[in-house]
Amino acid sequence: MISKQVEIIANILFWLLTGTLISHGYGAYSQTSTDIPDSVTVVRNWDTFRQLISVVLFSAVCFYAIIYDFRKLKKTEDFLQFLIRSLLYLLGSILLFLVFKAHFLGGVKTVIPHFTYTGIFAFYFIVAHAYGFGNKLVRSEREQRTLALEKKAAELNVLRSQLQPHFLFNVLNNLLSMVDQKQSPKLAGAIDQLSQMLRYVVYDVGENRVPIQKEIEFIRSYAKLQETRFENEEVDFNLNIYGDHQSQLIEPGLFIPFIENTFKHGVRPEVKSEISVDFDLSDSSWVRFRAVNTNRSGKSNGGNGISLTKERIELTYPKKHTIEIEDGSEFIITLEIDTNESSHS
Repeated sequence: MISKQVEIIANILFWLLTGTLISHGYGAYSQTSTDIPDSVTVVRNWDTFRQLISVVLFSAVCFYAIIYDFRKLKKTEDFLQFLIRSLLYLLGSILLFLVFKAHFLGGVKTVIPHFTYTGIFAFYFIVAHAYGFGNKLVRSEREQRTLALEKKAAELNVLRSQLQPHFLFNVLNNLLSMVDQKQSPKLAGAIDQLSQMLRYVVYDVGENRVPIQKEIEFIRSYAKLQETRFENEEVDFNLNIYGDHQSQLIEPGLFIPFIENTFKHGVRPEVKSEISVDFDLSDSSWVRFRAVNTNRSGKSNGGNGISLTKERIELTYPKKHTIEIEDGSEFIITLEIDTNESSHS
């Protein structure tokens, strides 16, 4: 912001200074007094002054037209075309001045010579190109510094994103090595499951599509972690896979909100709870998913997570899916997704 203000002030001072020098330099002449010997009087010719100010104003039009065009100039653009346009700006400004002079300054007694006003136009024409080149060099250097800083910031962010997961994995592995797997098998298993889940979230979920097999393994790990919250046989979680087409690519993270819902609203401490999750992979182009929890702890209307997931499915698989939710004595979610990529185009 400061540099922009300085540039504006410098432009104003430039025009005031050059305009004053030109108008006073060419618009005045000396006259020797006949009454007083060796005395010289400076006489201001106001007709010439008005013409010179007009030349400066029309030169400003040409000047900033060139500057504006210069700023739009790209490296791949032919510079010769820009020079041709600059000459057209110059000729157009001179023509406009002559038209203005003929209509509004026709009554002046003193007419400035052609070489004078063409010289003024040429002066500003050259300065405009010098200013444009300098301005472009400054902007280019500034952009390079900005790009360098952005690159450094991006590299730092990448480094952070690499350090944080590795740090977590190392901590989990250290904790796992500290746990006596014979005395605390559930704790050791939970840490191992959490480590696997983190690896999937960090390295695989960022992809556009993942094999459905990885999603199923993530659900299995998630369920085992949830089961550690309860006593043995309090939760009966059944994950059933039908069919062998487990390499189908699917949008990652679509099913976990449904599994979360079954544990959140279908499991209660000291009460026998049953959760059934089925994946039908018998068709190579379809994934059919069904989740049922029989022990309801009150209607949830699907929850916000499920609503967001339904919107996500609609965006990623428009007209290529069906979803049904039954919220009665049992909470049942049925989802079918067409995974054939060619049918999405």
